[in-house]
Parts: sequence; C-alpha cells; structure tokens
Amino acid sequence: AAFFGDGHIHLPLDDSSSETNLQLQFRTSRSDGLLFLAAGSTDYCVIELVDGMVRVHINLGSGDTTLGSPPGVVYNDLQWHQLDLQRSQDKIRLTIDNIYPEETTTPGAFFELNIDKGLFLGGVGSFNPDVFFGNYKYFRGCLQGVQFNSVDVFHAARQQVEPMNVYGVEWECSAEFSATSDQPLSFLHNTSFISFPSLQTRQDLRITFDIKTRADRALLVYNSGRSADSDIFALEVVRGSLKLTLNKGGGFLEVISRRLLNDGLWHHVEVVVDRLNAHLTVDGHRKESRLNFGENIFLDLHDALFVGGVGAVARSFAIHQSLHSLHGTHAASGSFIGCLHNFKVDGRLLGFREARVSRGLRPECVWNYPCMSSPCVDGATCEEEGFYYYRCLCPEGNCFKTGATGEGDSVTPISDVVHVQDIVLREGSHVALTASNIDLIENPSEHDIRDSAVIFKVTRPPAHGNITVDGISIANQDVIFTLLDLAALRVRYSHDGSEEGSDSFGLQLEFLDTTEETPDVFRNKYGFTLMVRVAPWNDKPNVVLPNDDTLVLVENTQLIITQDDFTVIDNDDQPQRLSYTIQYQPGYNIGYFELSDALGVRARITSFTQEDIELQKIRYVHRGSRHQQLRIQVSDGKDMSDPRILKIHAVPLRLSVLRNTGLVTTNAAISLIHRDNLTFTTNSRNHQSDIHYEITDPPYYGEIQKQQYSDNSWAVVSTFTQNHIDNSRLRYVHNGDQRSTGDYFVFRASTLNVQSESFEFEIRVIETRAYLERNLGLVLEGIREGTITTNELHAASSVPSHSTTEIVYRIIATPRYGHLIKLVHLPNKIRKRRLNVGSNITQADIDANNIVFRFHRTLYDPIDDNFEFQILIPGHMSNVSIFSLHYFPAKSDVHTINNGLNDVLEGGSKVVTPEDLFIEMSGADHFQFSIIGGPKHGVIQLVNPSTGNFINYNTSKFTSVDLQESKVYYRHDDSENHEDVFRYIATPVFEETDDIIQELQELRGHFEIRIQLRNDNPPEILTNKVFTVVANQGKIITTDDIEFFDPDVNYDSNNLRYILHDIPVGEFLLAFNHSIRLEEFTQRQLMDGEVFYRHSGAHRGTITIWVSDGELYTTEGLDIEASQPYVRLVNNTGLLVEKGSFVSILPSNLSVQSNVDIDFKHVRIIITKPPMYGFIKKSGLEKARFNLHDMRENLVIYEHDNSDNLNDHFSFTIRVQDLTVEGRVNVRVTLANHLSPPKVDSNRDAAVDQLGVLILATDILNISHPDTLPSDIIYTITTYPSYGILSLVGSDTERLSNFTQKDIDDGKLQYQNIDGNHDHDMFLFDVTNGVTSLNSLDKVIDIVPTVIPMDVVNFSIKEGESHLIGNDIIQVRHKYFSDQPLQFFIVKSPSHVQYVHDGSDTTEDDFAVQVRLVGRDKQSDPHTVHVAIMPINDESPQIINNNKLSVWAGSTTPITREHLLADDNDTLPDGLMYSVGDLTHGSLALRDSPSESIRNFTQAHIDRGDVVFIHRGAISFMFGFEVSDGANTPATGKFNIQAFPLKMNIIKNEPLLVYPGVIQPLSPANLLVTTNDLNQTRPVVFSLKTKFSNGKLVRNFNGSWEEVVTFWQEQVDRGEIAYQNTKSTGDWLDTDSCEFDVNTAHAPSIEKKTFSVIISFQNINQENRWELLNVHPGFIKTSAQSPEESKYRRTDYVNVFNISVDAINDQPFELVTTYPGIEVVQGFSKLIGQNQLKTLDPDTPPSEITYEIQSPPNNGYVAKKGEPRNRISRFTQEDVNQNRIYFVQDGSKDSGAFYFKVTDGRYKPLYKVFNIRVHPLRLEMVNISDIMIHQGRVSVILTRDNFDILTNGKRQHVWYNVTRSPMFGQLYMHNSRVHQFSQRDIDQGNVAYIQTDLSGMRDQFDFILYDMQNILPPRQIGIRVKSQVKQSDTPFHALPGQGAVIPLAALDATSLASATKSNPVFWVTELPSYGEL
Repeated sequence: AAFFGDGHIHLPLDDSSSETNLQLQFRTSRSDGLLFLAAGSTDYCVIELVDGMVRVHINLGSGDTTLGSPPGVVYNDLQWHQLDLQRSQDKIRLTIDNIYPEETTTPGAFFELNIDKGLFLGGVGSFNPDVFFGNYKYFRGCLQGVQFNSVDVFHAARQQVEPMNVYGVEWECSAEFSATSDQPLSFLHNTSFISFPSLQTRQDLRITFDIKTRADRALLVYNSGRSADSDIFALEVVRGSLKLTLNKGGGFLEVISRRLLNDGLWHHVEVVVDRLNAHLTVDGHRKESRLNFGENIFLDLHDALFVGGVGAVARSFAIHQSLHSLHGTHAASGSFIGCLHNFKVDGRLLGFREARVSRGLRPECVWNYPCMSSPCVDGATCEEEGFYYYRCLCPEGNCFKTGATGEGDSVTPISDVVHVQDIVLREGSHVALTASNIDLIENPSEHDIRDSAVIFKVTRPPAHGNITVDGISIANQDVIFTLLDLAALRVRYSHDGSEEGSDSFGLQLEFLDTTEETPDVFRNKYGFTLMVRVAPWNDKPNVVLPNDDTLVLVENTQLIITQDDFTVIDNDDQPQRLSYTIQYQPGYNIGYFELSDALGVRARITSFTQEDIELQKIRYVHRGSRHQQLRIQVSDGKDMSDPRILKIHAVPLRLSVLRNTGLVTTNAAISLIHRDNLTFTTNSRNHQSDIHYEITDPPYYGEIQKQQYSDNSWAVVSTFTQNHIDNSRLRYVHNGDQRSTGDYFVFRASTLNVQSESFEFEIRVIETRAYLERNLGLVLEGIREGTITTNELHAASSVPSHSTTEIVYRIIATPRYGHLIKLVHLPNKIRKRRLNVGSNITQADIDANNIVFRFHRTLYDPIDDNFEFQILIPGHMSNVSIFSLHYFPAKSDVHTINNGLNDVLEGGSKVVTPEDLFIEMSGADHFQFSIIGGPKHGVIQLVNPSTGNFINYNTSKFTSVDLQESKVYYRHDDSENHEDVFRYIATPVFEETDDIIQELQELRGHFEIRIQLRNDNPPEILTNKVFTVVANQGKIITTDDIEFFDPDVNYDSNNLRYILHDIPVGEFLLAFNHSIRLEEFTQRQLMDGEVFYRHSGAHRGTITIWVSDGELYTTEGLDIEASQPYVRLVNNTGLLVEKGSFVSILPSNLSVQSNVDIDFKHVRIIITKPPMYGFIKKSGLEKARFNLHDMRENLVIYEHDNSDNLNDHFSFTIRVQDLTVEGRVNVRVTLANHLSPPKVDSNRDAAVDQLGVLILATDILNISHPDTLPSDIIYTITTYPSYGILSLVGSDTERLSNFTQKDIDDGKLQYQNIDGNHDHDMFLFDVTNGVTSLNSLDKVIDIVPTVIPMDVVNFSIKEGESHLIGNDIIQVRHKYFSDQPLQFFIVKSPSHVQYVHDGSDTTEDDFAVQVRLVGRDKQSDPHTVHVAIMPINDESPQIINNNKLSVWAGSTTPITREHLLADDNDTLPDGLMYSVGDLTHGSLALRDSPSESIRNFTQAHIDRGDVVFIHRGAISFMFGFEVSDGANTPATGKFNIQAFPLKMNIIKNEPLLVYPGVIQPLSPANLLVTTNDLNQTRPVVFSLKTKFSNGKLVRNFNGSWEEVVTFWQEQVDRGEIAYQNTKSTGDWLDTDSCEFDVNTAHAPSIEKKTFSVIISFQNINQENRWELLNVHPGFIKTSAQSPEESKYRRTDYVNVFNISVDAINDQPFELVTTYPGIEVVQGFSKLIGQNQLKTLDPDTPPSEITYEIQSPPNNGYVAKKGEPRNRISRFTQEDVNQNRIYFVQDGSKDSGAFYFKVTDGRYKPLYKVFNIRVHPLRLEMVNISDIMIHQGRVSVILTRDNFDILTNGKRQHVWYNVTRSPMFGQLYMHNSRVHQFSQRDIDQGNVAYIQTDLSGMRDQFDFILYDMQNILPPRQIGIRVKSQVKQSDTPFHALPGQGAVIPLAALDATSLASATKSNPVFWVTELPSYGEL
C-alpha cells in the first residue's frame, strides 16, 4: 500500500496477549514517519522511523521501553526493508533485514499487551495518542506484508465496512516515490497539486519552467503568508495566457502575458521579481511592469509553495484574494491539468524528491493531446479518451484520415480491426465477455497467429467494477487476457453494485508471433474503449431496530423515535420513500405511534416514513401493559423488508441522583450552585416535567437563595427546581462566621408522583490560596516553536469558584534564547503579541493553547532555557516559580500532517490533499488509512483522477498514494452542519519479502472537516399580520407584525434585509429620526423597534416587500389597515386552575389589539371587580393594577383560596391612552382527578363499502373519563373527512362539528362514503371532558372497493427453470384485504410455464390471474402476467442445407442459404460461426472485399449474401467445415463445388432491314449471342472492328441517339441499339456492313463476325412506319422525302395501325430514399411512409416491390395498420404508399435500427439499414392561469387558458392528478366528481369546476401533472370569483352637509341580478369616515 504523507490505515482490534509477532516491509525516501501503532487505553506498541532509523516504543503498563535499529544504519534509501518484531512476555527482539537483531526487556511484572483502540499504519488520523509521545509524523512511502499476531492487516483492512478506517492509501506502491527531480510532472485532474517549502525570498525571485497544456484557466504557482490578508505570489493561466499577481502589502499588481500557451505544445516560461520590477517572459516574449508598493518592498511568504494547485487552507486564502482560476464554480477545483518540466526556483530544481505534499500527479508527461494533430476528416468530432487514445465521431462510422490513428500517432484506427459491442448486465451482477463484445474483423489464424498470441491488456480499469480472468481477481491495471480466454468465456466483468448506470474500461490489442510476412494490420497496437450498460436493480430495504429488538421507555409516557431507534439500510431510496408499516397486537389498551407535523398530532398511525423519523415527527405513546409487541415492515415502493418484531418494555418512572458533589466556598462568599454540584434526573428520555427540591433542614452558617423570575431579586427559599439550578438562579450565601469550616442542608427531590429519599448537600468552607498542580516544563524535539498547554503548566485556586481567567501568571523574568508569545484572536485573523517582564497571562490563555514559546533560531544541539513567574488570585500572591524549556534535535521517523479539510461547500465535494492529511515514515512505501468512525454528514470517496469516475463511492479505506494522486474526496450530504470528523488508523506499507517477519505499526487520528455552508434556502415567513395604524398617524412595526427566518443554519435571521418594493400607502421612517426615510431595513431593526410606519393616503393597501438574505429572496405582502384609534379585546379564554393552586395570567389568556403606537408597558389592566374566591397577584403581592408587559414576563397570577367554590370570576378595564375596553374573566376551578385526560378505550380502523354507510359504534370509537358522563365528553371535528360525510342519525344538521360519546353509545354517529375512488378516508378531532383535552386524534376509515384492486408484476425466468409466484408477483393493493381470506384463480393458463418452464426455446409467455374474497361477492378484474424467458444456449447447431455449389470456371459465385444453411434453436444466425479448412482451388471472401480471403464467417453473412467463392483451378473439389455456436459441440461437414466452362453461341446474325434515312433498332431477331449459363448475368459485349459505310450504330441516351462502337446484348434486347442511315445513294436497294467481336467474362471470345444491313424503300415495318407516316383527315402522305419520290411512290398503304405493347421487367428498381429512417417519440408508434422509405421501378408496380427485414430492431418492431401487436418482417411498397406500415417503439430510451432488403423479383436485391432515432417523451407545462368564475354563477369550464402543456406525446396520455381538492367546490366531468383528468379532457371542455359553497371568494386545488415517462413537481392553481359589480370611472360627488343619492352608474350590480334572478344585497364592510349611509 502507498502512503502519501497524510494517509493511514486503522484496523479496529481488541486483543490481549503475552506474545507479540509483527512483520512488515517498508520502502521510503523520507527519514521520519510512523510505521505501526498498536494502541490501548494505556498500553501501546509504536514503531516509527526517526532520522532514517527504526525506533520501537512499547509499554505493557509498567513504563515505556525503547528499542532501536543499530546506529548509523539508515533505511530511507527507497529500498524494501523487512522488519520483524517478536515479544514473549518481557523479552523483545527487533530484527531489520534479518541481519540487525536488537534485544531488550520491559520493566515491571505486566506481560500482556492490552489493545482496545486497534492498529494504525502510516499515521493515527484523528486518534489522539495522548498516552504516547506526541504527534507522529505521517509516513510517506510504501508498506506491504503487514502481519500482526497472525492477522493479515491489509486483508482485514480491505474487508472493513467502516470507510474512514482507510484514508489516503492506495493498495499498490506508487511510482511517484521513485521518480527523480528532473522527471516531468504530470498533473492529472482539476484538484492536483504539489507543494514545496515556502519561497525563501524577501526581494528577488526567479522562477523558470517548461509547460505543456490545453487548459484555459488554472492556478500554476501560489505562495502566501499565514492569512488571507497577507502577501501573495501567484501565477495563473487565464484565457490560455499567463497572469502574474503580486502583493507585498501595498495592494495587488498584475502582469499579463498575451502569448497563448494552451495549444498542447511545450513553452518556456520565466518569472523574475526584484525590488523595482516584475518580468513575465513566455518563449522569449517579455512583459514587464514596474512595482510601486511604497515602503512594502519585501515579500513575507510563510506557507508552502504550491505548484499546479493549492491545498485546503491555502485555497481559502486564495479564494479570498480573488484569484481568477478559483473564481465561482472553480472554487473547489481550479488546478492545472498538463505537464511541467525543469521547475526551478532561483536555479534550484524542484521535483518529486523535494515535494512535501502531492496530489494527483504522475511521473513523466502523459498528456499527448492526440486531437491536436487533427486526425479526423472534416466535419468529424475528435474525442480524446485519457492520455493517448481518441475517437473520430461521424455518421459514416469510419472518419479517420488516411494514416491517422486512435492512439496518438502509433495506433491504427480501431474500426478497421475490431468490432466492439457494449456489455449489458444487471446492477451488481457479472457477465462473461464474448466474441460479440470484441469481434476481430480479420482472422489472425489465417496468418499463423495463434489465439493465445492475441493479447488484450486493460489500460484503463472500470470505475464501477472489476475484470477477472479464469475466476482470478487481479489489480485492474494488470489484467491481461488472450483471444483464447475470450473464446472460452474465461474473461468476466463484475459490477460493484453501485447505482451508476454505465461504466467503461480501456483495452489495448496486440498481436504476438508476427513475422515480416505478417500483414501490417497485425503488427500494430490498437486502443479502444469497451462500454458497459448497467440495468438498475432495486435493493430490498433492511430494518435496523434497537438492541435486542427492544424499545425501552417509561410507562405511560411518550418517546420521540430517532434514527438510533429505527433506521433502514437501503442505498437506492431516499428517506421519504422508505415507508414503515406497523401492525399492532390485538387489543385496545396498547401503545401506539403518533405523528406530529404542521397538521397537528395524528394518533395510532400505522405507517410513516424514515424522513418522519429523521425530522423527529414520530413518537411512541405507551399505554397498557409493560410488555407489548408489534410487527414492523418497511417498503421502498417496490420491495418489502423482512418482517421484524419490536418488543416494547415499559419501566416505572425512577428518580435518581446524577450529581451531589457538594459546594466548596470561602468565608462570607456567595457561591452559585450549578449542575455539577447538584443534579437529579429520571429514566425517561423525553422527560418534560421539572424536578422539585424541598429543603427539610436548612444550612446553619448560611442560607439558600433563589433568584425570582418576577424582578430578578434574591430571596431565601425552602423549595426550588432543577430549572433554577440549570439557569444559575440558586446560590448559597455564607454568613461570615469564622468558626465554620463546613455546612450542609438536607433535601428531598420529587417529580410527578415520584419522590426521593432525603439527601445531604455538603458545603466546605476553605481558605484562599493558589498552588501549582503541574509545572513540567516544555520539551521541543526538532521544532523551534511549541505551545505551553495545561499538560505542562497548570495552576489552581483553593476556591473552586475561581474561574481560569482569575488565575493570573505574572512574568518576572523572560527566556534568554527565545520569546514568549500570546496569540490574540481577532476577527478573521490571529495577532501575535510578545510577552515581556510584567506581562500577565491567565490559566484560561494556557487552557486555550494561546501561549507559545519560540526559539530565536533553528537549533542543532540540546539547549535549556526558562522563565520566572508568580501566580495571582483574588486575595493571594504565590512565590516565584521557574518554568523550564528544553530543546532536543528531531529524531522522529514519522512525519504527520493533519491540518483538516477546510471550506468544503455545503452539498459539494473536495479533494483531501497531502497538505490536509499525510503520513510518511522512513522505510515505508506509503500508509494505508482505515476509517474507524464517521464522517456523520458525508462520505469519503475514491475518484479516478483521469476520468472523474468513482472508484468507490463510500470508501472506508485509502492510501497516502491516493492522497498524492488526488483520489480521495470528502462529499458533504447537503445537511446544515458546519463541521464533520472521521477517525482513522494509518498503517505503513512496506515491500513484501519472503524470509523476514516484521512488526506492524499503526497511527490513530481524527480528521476534522469544516463545511462552508451555502445560502441555499430562501427566507420563510413566520409572522405576517394585518398592520393596523391610526389614520394619518404612525406606529412602530416589530417582529410581532411581520417576521421571517432563514433555514440556513449558519445564517442569523436578524440580518435579513427587507426591501420595500411597492408602497401604495404611507412611508417607512427611522424610529428615532423621522426625517430619514427607509427604502430597506433589517430584521434586527424590527426587533429593536427602529422601524416606524407613518400612514397617508388610502385606508387600505398592501405593501410588497422583498425579504433577502443577500442571495435568495422571498416576496411577501404586508397589509395596511388605517382607521380611527381603537382598542379591542381579542383574547379572553378564561382561566383553569387546580383547587388551592395558582395559574399565570398570560397574553394567551387575556390580550388586546390596538392601532395606537404604544409599548406593552402602557397597556394598563385595572381590576374593577376582584375575584371572590381567590387573589390577583403580581410578583407575589396582591395587586389591582398591572400592565401587559407584566403579563408577558409571567409576573401576574390568579391564586385560588382553596375553598370549595369551583367557579370564580373577576372584571377588568384595559386602558390604552384615552381608549378603554372592559371585560370579565371566568375562572374554573378543578379538582385533582379532573386534570387527568380522557382515556382512549377504542379507536380502531373501520371499514365501509364503497359508497356505503357505516355506524361508528363504541367498538370502533370509545373515549371515557372516570368522573365524566358520556354526554359531557365532547368531540370537536378539526379536519373533516375528504370523501364522505359525518352525520347524526335523525339530525338535520348540515355540517356536523360536535358530537358526544353518548351519541356514539346510542349508535347515532354515522359515516357515509360519497367518493369511492380512494383507499381510505379519515377525520381529525379533539376530545375534552371540559377540563383537559386530547388533541389531534385521527379516525381512519378504510373504503372497501367493489372490485378488489390488484397489481401484477411481470417477471423473467431462465429457460427450463421455475419461479415461485408470491406477493412479489401478485399484489393486492388495498390494506383492507391484507388480513382477509383471499383465493387466487388462474383464468388463463400459460403456454409454456406450469410453475416450471417446459424448456422450449420461447422468449415470452403469459398467464392471467384473478383474486376473490372468500365469503363475499368481491373479486378483481383478470390481470395478465407476462413472463420473459431468458434462453439458455443448450442446443448444438444442425446443418440443414449442404448442397453442391455449381460455378463457372474462374468466376466469383455467392454462397446462399440454398447451398449452406445451419440452424440452432437458441442461437441467432450471427452467433453461428463457420470455420473452413484448407481451400486448394479457390478462396472464400466477403462480397465487399473480394481480394481478402476469409476462413471464418457466420450464418448471418450467408443469409445476407455476403460470402462469395472465387474459383481457381480444378473442375470438381470439396472443402471441410464446421459450424459452432461457441458453447456446444460444433456440426461438421464437407462442401462440394463443381465448375463448368462457359461458352458463347451466336444464335442470330440476320441482316437488318432499314428504310433510307431513318433509324432502325436492332433486336434479338437480328443479333443474339447467348452462353450455356441459363442464368447469365454477365454482360455480353459487342465491339465493332470496322464501321458501317452508309451509316452508324447509335444508342438511345435519355431520348437522344449517340454513336457507339461497343454495346451489350442486354441493350440490344431492350431496343436501345439502332442503325442510323446517314448516307443515301438514291437507289431503291442498297447495303451496308461491319465487323465485330463478342466477349463475356469467363468465356472464350468470338472474333471477326460480319453484320449486314439492307437499305430499301420497301422496308416499311412495325418499327418505322409511324416515323414514315403522318395521318391527316382524308389522306395519308409519306414523311420521307427523296429526289425520286414520285418514281418510287407506293399507293397500297394501310391507314390503320394497331399497336400492342407487352411489358417486360427490363428496368432495375431504385431506392430513392438516401437515408431511410424515422424519428419516433419514446413509447409511441410512427408511420413509415413514402418520405421515409420509397423505391421506384418504371416497369414494376409497387405491390411487387417487396421489403424483407433481415435483422429486427432492438427497440421495437414493425407492424401493419390495424394489427399493432402482430410483428411483421415482410411488406411491399404499396403498403408503404397506402400508409399501412408502422414502427411500434417499446418504450426504451435507446435508438435502434433494422436491416432490410428490397427487391422487384428480378434484379439483385438491395440491402440497407433503416435507422430509428428515439426522442425522449417530453412534458412541459406552458400555462397555468387562475380559473375565473363570474359572481352569481356556480360553474365554469376549465380550458387551455387555464391549463396547457407542451408535449411530443399524445395529449390524451397526459394526466392531471388532483392531490388536494378545492375547499368550496368540486371538479366534475360527465356529471361525475373527478380527481383525475387528461389534457384532452381540458382541450375538449369536459372538465368543470362547480362551486358548492358560495361564501368563498377564492379557492384552489393542488395537482400533479404526469405522463407515461415524466412526473412534474406539484403545482397549485387558484380559483377566483370575478365581481359582477360595475363602478364608474368618475368618483361619486357629495356636497358637504347634504345627502346625495348614490346613482346606478356608481354602483351597478344589474348583471349580477340578471344572472341570479334576484335583488343583490350590498354588505358594508367599512363605513365612511366623514359621512354616513
């Protein structure tokens, strides 16, 4: 394992043994680092490297023993070293490399090494080894072969579940540790970096390096001071150029080069900074800027020098300094990606050997940027894969340029060599790689290359799985396999079960055993990527219950259920999807769960979610017996967990003492009694009641006083509560008696009905003095600076009450060789203050680690120093003491870095760098980190730095190499937690050897993570009341009127800004300065009363306010109401008090509302008539006057006089300035037994038939109270049922709001279901006996449907296997039927499945099932279960056709299915592979590559006509072959070939008869040459040797005749060749002739034949007569004219020409569609019309042009119109033309294609691909507008103006599901209430809203919009009533003092009257201010 300096491995281990055996190997170049730690509470065994030597510390309980390697021998030489540590009792032996044994013994009589903290390698992480020797340095190097007491530590660490036990560790030794400084540095990803010691410069600096990158922005070099405001040196890549940023304390200076360097080429960079100038030079082009920092001429740099990026702490500084490369979304990344070389600082070379921390680096430059060479053709896209590989992407497939490659410039295009097909498997499964995944296009065996010499090497491992060969797991980057392994199915890919849907890995193909004769294609390497598609699989949830499955709580109490009680392990689902189902045990008096949320409390719930538990909404309420049980199951919506039984164990309430430590005080002192002095507690986890203390014997020398809540005064008391102690309101006051050395008092504690025995509280009175508890001095080893902590210096006072700030150290003399420094913490920075003589520090400063000692310089020899001090406490000063300071040079061999991880963005991730966490140790190669605890609010992930893919999403182990390679990330869970932590064990890893046994050392630690919380929640409203104010006056507005809160945990809601956006009335002013107008203010100003509102204008208005937290905002309206001054009584609830007791009078009991601007102290309450049987008291005294502020402070009480009168009252007057209001408060006095709440005897779920009636009898609902009659137990309905009506039998009350238990007892309460489209209904209610109440109880009523609802799940089964049909296949949805007797019936039997598949090679089956309720007339509809049969390749191929192939000698002939056909029931044609033996008289080839011979082909090749035989040699022969399916025994055979010689024969050579001057076509009757091939397809070619004398041969080209000298027999047959007479002698008869040769392929030529032509005027025939004659009415004349026309004129012409044409198929068809294909929406069908597929043939009708599908599409099928389920493979062009052909898409997201051929029945078929592009089903809501209903009407139609969507699917398949119905109406469709409707229903106007309650002016309902693939977030639409009252635009005028009639134009409701046929009534809601109606 590799450790990169901040990693570790922790292996939790509990072990106790008298023997220790440890072996390990290590390799490192670092001189210091922790190798191994075995840690117990006090015992330990530590092995570390110190100055390159091994040091062992061991403690068995009797003291530390040290043992080391021989002096002078160092082990940090980058060689593997074997370490062997053996112990037997007290004897220890250490051996290094088997040649350096060292021995010693341990002291004391303890011989066992007791380990309970575990083992650590490489570092200790967050573990604090305080019992050991300080902070160990992290190991940087490699460890291996770690064995501890027969435990293989690495193996055990890898098996751990806890991911944080292995941190920053890689399991292979990294090449980075062996790299030299002069090797290039490759930065692999955007969080890479390497760090070195800080720049040691003050003024002059020179940095040079070479750079190669394509980055547009990146941080190259960064060094700063110790804070974000300190000096800075930064070099960045910005927009492809370099930018230098400097700050020496006088501001920022920037130097920018305009030379681009992100072109993937090497560039040289030089940066020079001196006192006056800064130079930035790129490739010799220099940019200079003069420095002007004033007096700040020095660079003060202290932190590390970062190159390529920054670590966590430095990142926060850099972000604060606004570096461009870390701006915005790059804040968590921004590192350089590319290569650096020869990085020098002031001439010193810095590289891997000088590195302090590195992250995500690799030696040598691995970035080749192959796409920079433009290897792809124009229009193609070049896509790089990793460092070397690339792909050229284009529609044509092969788009490499000639000679271009796929791996830099050394690899041939992969598409020419191998065909790659994706791997498809299920999540978490494994699959064998086959030839279908990697298919070599050329057969290597034909070139004497064995299958075992075809090598595949994994160049990039999969991110979410691994590859095994022959079942052996190998490190992914070392996997090598052969073509032989591939054919034998020995190579497997195994998925790791993660939720990623895809994976990939890179492969390199290489051929061995090649020679010079081997074709070039086999002498290259090939790189390619194999994709993996992962089908998701739902994991079944697993319930985790408390220990022993038992929930313990106090009887008759409530317990909040937390994640420690119930949790679910289910990685695929969110907490809100994990639903618990509770089944209670029978009985009424049992405990139950209740849910508390914004709707109130719902009792006796049977289901809730994991999210409810996490939000602490779930309580368990105990009732009944102490031992109960219930059944729990959890569902994730798909799978149900195994049932679990939870046992409930209730225990009695117990009161016990937690602390009674007494009190230590001084004479005459006043001392508070705190929780640490006195605390009692109960065994109830959520105990609410306070604990009361009663003093039965008071103290003698003092008194106990309690601070009163009324006026904060102190009074002597005999009773107090735990609350007084916790709030520091209880104290002991000593009376000053000098004789007393102690005191005490006796007390008893009680809570509810439990009381403790008597206890004594002891009080010790001591004298005052200061003393030193520890003065051990400070020891520094190898470091100049150290902190003086409380472990080295601690003083105390004899008075325990003295705080650490009162214990003061005064410096008398300072150290000689260094300084004492005090750290002063200021906002955002720390200031150091040097201490001098007379300076004071406190013990609190020491406890806070704020006191530091620092030597002046680095020391190389031991040295002693000291300082002198005195201790001062109140009343005492000590003598002078000396604190010693000792320094020893460093000898530690473990170097540890644990700075924590800072500034992780909330919900984001951040890389853990070696600067954050690192361990290195001399001799160790690296450290293995094992996470043993945490993190709680995130996960640690391993990420591939090259690809960004997850190696492990939630890892528990990593190495220091992982840290250096930037693989380790912390990902936050987006919770509102600002810090996190994990604990780890770090173990060093050494190189393994065979003969040396070594001891393993572990380091423990904890790693702190600080989260930078984001502002990702907008403000939310808490309070928004109507703000009332006196008209034209003002009033202070406070948070009682409007208040918001921000859910972000790190945000102070008081900082919220209120921005006034629209103020229609009045204005906002500053309360203490009304001249200042406010446009915005903060919530803190509201709280402090600084915001004043002054009214003006209209009496009502709404002010729009934007409330912002600085980033997000919420808009809210504040309603203003102005009127005359008033005071109103708004609350007078009366009082309820127990007899003889008292009760507070609070504003919740009695309060007023006023629009006058006053505070609470000026709202005065005057008792005008006091109570008759009690008293009104304020602060303990009887009062008749008090104010509202007194009530708010809980100072006013009513106290009953303990008389038997149970009713009382008093009268009052409330005065606000000159306004008064009077009232009376009724007081009800209760007895003790009335205070107990009513008891729920029965509240079980009930069931009602759909649309039926249910009487709620006492067995369903019964609540009683022992002292209350049933008629006095009153139920109040708080939430009405949604789908039914509650009523009392015989009552005409329209809306039942109250009923009594007597109504239930009399059988009067009934529920009637009115909407049966739901599973259940419920209503909420409160119940009271008049004194106490039970609130938010619920009654659930199951609605039993008429048809049993049932779902079925399709399943898959392997061919020939069985599948149990259970609840996972058939599911009855309604919970009512879950415990009912059900019978299942198979109503349609399967064809191939009868519990066990019949083994046939079918791929699908189905059966139908129906369920019936036993004894009831209820049943379900039949449901069909579809079964997918997964075929098994268990049948061998069979040879169907093996017919002799007849060929013409020397020809190329296709081999068809008629010649060679093999079949296999469970293998497709492309899986049947033919292998051919030696061919002696010819060769086989593919049709498209006839020059390349083949030995292997598939049946699919034959079916497509791709295989041809090329004849050479003998006439008759055969060859052997075999055909294999890759799994079963191949079939063999011999294939016969017979060759025949091809001969030509002249059948016709007759003279052509030609009329002079015309064109006469040739026909087969004149010239016909044939061959002995009856199926001749080769052209017979005529070539003229001599030309005609009187004419020429011509050919018809597109209607024009052109001369030819060669022509084909086929052209003669079609009449395309003719003789044209061009020269006439004038004779009646003439002749012409020519010589010709005849040729055709594979036949001897016919030479020098003569063709004759006879030219005569008598040659009138069918071909030329229409050319010669023109027919006119009445006569016929010749059209041919000659000089002797009259001489040769004939008169015997016929005037009628009958012509009949016999059509022949002599023209080929043409596929005119260039790219056949369609685009289809996911899950829909699409017409294949003429625009998508069209073939034309001039002489063949469309009905005879046929298409045949050769390979079906993979994402659907082709069907005919009207037969959508019938798959077809053959159709015609006429079908296409008539729009009969459709493609039916199967709902998958993948695009696809099918391969087809088209033919006209004669000419050669054409094969083509029909592409199918699938568009995802889209759904978008484009309109949601309020529904307007006119006043007076009760209904309105919902239209697209209200709801409209945009979809590429069918609108009838887009549904609205109403999740919350309207309050004042219902939705109807076709006269029925609906909760669901489609968009087409909206489009057609089928949906209406009918208002049933006309009192509501506004209504709304919630809905969810969804289709077959999409579900949109919940929406809400409003419904508003539009007023029908018209008002004139001009105001109504009235004269002062006179009456005026309001005209109709001013207030016109005529339209409302017409609509309602009534006389509308106006209700005045606000009277006029200056007149009356």
